[in-house]
Amino acid sequence: MEKKLFVKLITIPFLGTLCGMIFERVFSENKGGVKMKKRILMFSLIFIFIVTLSFSFGPTISIIIPNSGYVWNKGKTYTIKWVYSGKMDSNVKITLYKPNLKTLQMIIAKPTANDGSYTWKVPFSIPNGKYVIRVKTMDNTVYANSAVFTINSVPLPSGTLTVIP
Repeated sequence: MEKKLFVKLITIPFLGTLCGMIFERVFSENKGGVKMKKRILMFSLIFIFIVTLSFSFGPTISIIIPNSGYVWNKGKTYTIKWVYSGKMDSNVKITLYKPNLKTLQMIIAKPTANDGSYTWKVPFSIPNGKYVIRVKTMDNTVYANSAVFTINSVPLPSGTLTVIP
């Protein structure tokens, strides 16, 4: 992995500089003058920065749902959603933690396909409180934690109940 990253970091800026030089030549032969040369140089530097950043990271997972402020009720069904990029294991384990990430509350799914979503019915046995969901590849190399969200009991309907004999 380190070798590939090194090659990318060397190759991509070179291509960006080459691209910038080609654009500079094309535009400097026109009536762009000094202002155009400065713009092309800036383009070249920005291109190097963006391309280097976009190609220099390894595989990632990011959890989209649940997000901060979400409240999930026990007994209801919700979809956990994540996005992933890069080469990684095709299966994941989904777990529920307390926000300190030291207290494992339960294993939600193990294994399940790393396809970006999992439907989960929140069990009644989970205590009310704040939680974090972790999605982790089965080979334990890539993982992500959700934002802190809340699990509560289903609220009782408000109003008056009339019993008719």
